[in-house]
Amino acid sequence: MIHTRLAQPEQAAAHHRQAITIYRENGDRDGEARALNGLGEAARANGRHTDALPHHTDALTIAEDIGNPGQQARAHSGLGDAHRALDDTGRAVRCYERALALYSELGMPEADGVRASLSLLTGCRPQP
Repeated sequence: MIHTRLAQPEQAAAHHRQAITIYRENGDRDGEARALNGLGEAARANGRHTDALPHHTDALTIAEDIGNPGQQARAHSGLGDAHRALDDTGRAVRCYERALALYSELGMPEADGVRASLSLLTGCRPQP
Protein backbone atom coordinates (compact mmCIF):
# COMPACT_ATOMS: atom_id res chain seq x y z
CA MET A 1 0.00 0.00 0.00
CA ILE A 2 1.26 3.48 -0.83
CA HIS A 3 1.18 5.81 2.15
CA THR A 4 0.18 9.46 2.06
CA ARG A 5 2.75 10.32 4.73
CA LEU A 6 5.65 10.63 2.32
CA ALA A 7 7.93 13.63 2.65
CA GLN A 8 5.88 15.58 0.11
CA PRO A 9 2.11 15.22 -0.28
CA GLU A 10 2.51 15.91 -4.03
CA GLN A 11 4.86 12.96 -4.27
CA ALA A 12 2.25 10.81 -2.53
CA ALA A 13 -0.41 12.01 -4.97
CA ALA A 14 1.79 11.07 -7.93
CA HIS A 15 2.30 7.58 -6.51
CA HIS A 16 -1.44 7.15 -5.98
CA ARG A 17 -2.16 8.26 -9.56
CA GLN A 18 0.34 5.69 -10.84
CA ALA A 19 -1.23 3.02 -8.67
CA ILE A 20 -4.72 3.87 -9.95
CA THR A 21 -3.52 3.45 -13.54
CA ILE A 22 -1.93 0.08 -12.76
CA TYR A 23 -4.94 -1.18 -10.80
CA ARG A 24 -7.32 -0.13 -13.61
CA GLU A 25 -5.16 -1.83 -16.23
CA ASN A 26 -5.20 -5.03 -14.18
CA GLY A 27 -8.88 -4.83 -13.27
CA ASP A 28 -8.10 -4.67 -9.54
CA ARG A 29 -11.09 -2.72 -8.27
CA ASP A 30 -10.12 -3.15 -4.62
CA GLY A 31 -6.69 -1.68 -5.30
CA GLU A 32 -8.27 1.12 -7.30
CA ALA A 33 -10.56 2.01 -4.38
CA ARG A 34 -7.61 2.02 -1.97
CA ALA A 35 -5.54 4.22 -4.29
CA LEU A 36 -8.44 6.62 -4.87
CA ASN A 37 -8.88 7.01 -1.12
CA GLY A 38 -5.13 7.60 -0.85
CA LEU A 39 -5.32 10.24 -3.57
CA GLY A 40 -8.12 11.96 -1.67
CA GLU A 41 -6.02 11.88 1.49
CA ALA A 42 -3.06 13.36 -0.38
CA ALA A 43 -5.27 16.14 -1.77
CA ARG A 44 -6.48 16.94 1.75
CA ALA A 45 -2.88 16.94 3.02
CA ASN A 46 -2.17 19.58 0.37
CA GLY A 47 -5.13 21.66 1.56
CA ARG A 48 -7.13 20.85 -1.60
CA HIS A 49 -10.26 19.63 0.14
CA THR A 50 -12.55 20.28 -2.82
CA ASP A 51 -10.28 18.13 -5.01
CA ALA A 52 -10.47 15.31 -2.46
CA LEU A 53 -14.24 14.97 -2.72
CA PRO A 54 -14.43 13.25 -6.14
CA HIS A 55 -11.59 10.87 -5.27
CA HIS A 56 -13.30 9.68 -2.09
CA THR A 57 -16.66 9.56 -3.88
CA ASP A 58 -15.21 7.38 -6.66
CA ALA A 59 -13.56 5.15 -4.05
CA LEU A 60 -16.88 4.82 -2.23
CA THR A 61 -18.72 3.85 -5.42
CA ILE A 62 -16.19 1.13 -6.22
CA ALA A 63 -16.06 -0.11 -2.62
CA GLU A 64 -19.85 -0.39 -2.54
CA ASP A 65 -19.86 -2.21 -5.91
CA ILE A 66 -17.32 -4.79 -4.74
CA GLY A 67 -18.60 -5.04 -1.17
CA ASN A 68 -15.56 -3.72 0.68
CA PRO A 69 -16.86 -2.10 3.89
CA GLY A 70 -13.38 -1.10 5.08
CA GLN A 71 -12.79 1.08 2.01
CA GLN A 72 -16.37 2.34 2.23
CA ALA A 73 -15.67 3.50 5.79
CA ARG A 74 -12.36 5.06 4.73
CA ALA A 75 -14.12 6.95 1.92
CA HIS A 76 -16.90 8.19 4.22
CA SER A 77 -14.29 9.32 6.75
CA GLY A 78 -12.32 11.13 4.05
CA LEU A 79 -15.47 12.79 2.78
CA GLY A 80 -16.27 13.84 6.35
CA ASP A 81 -12.80 15.36 6.76
CA ALA A 82 -13.11 17.25 3.47
CA HIS A 83 -16.62 18.53 4.22
CA ARG A 84 -15.53 19.59 7.72
CA ALA A 85 -12.59 21.56 6.25
CA LEU A 86 -15.02 23.17 3.78
CA ASP A 87 -17.32 24.18 6.68
CA ASP A 88 -20.14 21.90 5.54
CA THR A 89 -20.89 20.54 8.99
CA GLY A 90 -24.12 18.76 8.07
CA ARG A 91 -22.51 16.69 5.34
CA ALA A 92 -19.44 16.07 7.49
CA VAL A 93 -21.60 14.69 10.31
CA ARG A 94 -23.53 12.39 7.95
CA CYS A 95 -20.29 11.05 6.44
CA TYR A 96 -18.70 10.52 9.84
CA GLU A 97 -21.82 8.72 11.08
CA ARG A 98 -21.64 6.30 8.13
CA ALA A 99 -17.91 5.79 8.64
CA LEU A 100 -18.39 5.19 12.36
CA ALA A 101 -21.12 2.62 11.78
CA LEU A 102 -18.95 0.68 9.33
CA TYR A 103 -15.74 0.91 11.36
CA SER A 104 -17.62 -0.12 14.51
CA GLU A 105 -19.27 -3.07 12.76
CA LEU A 106 -15.85 -4.19 11.53
CA GLY A 107 -14.27 -3.66 14.96
CA MET A 108 -11.63 -1.36 13.47
CA PRO A 109 -9.71 1.08 15.68
CA GLU A 110 -10.35 3.90 13.19
CA ALA A 111 -13.79 4.14 14.81
CA ASP A 112 -12.23 6.01 17.73
CA GLY A 113 -10.88 8.79 15.52
CA VAL A 114 -14.16 9.17 13.68
CA ARG A 115 -16.03 9.19 17.00
CA ALA A 116 -13.76 12.03 18.19
CA SER A 117 -14.34 14.00 14.97
CA LEU A 118 -18.09 13.62 15.39
CA SER A 119 -17.85 14.75 18.98
CA LEU A 120 -16.05 17.93 17.94
CA LEU A 121 -18.74 18.75 15.40
CA THR A 122 -21.78 17.85 17.45
CA GLY A 123 -20.60 18.88 20.88
CA CYS A 124 -21.52 15.47 22.26
CA ARG A 125 -19.23 13.33 24.34
CA PRO A 126 -17.95 10.34 22.37
CA GLN A 127 -19.56 7.02 23.21
CA PRO A 128 -17.32 3.96 23.56
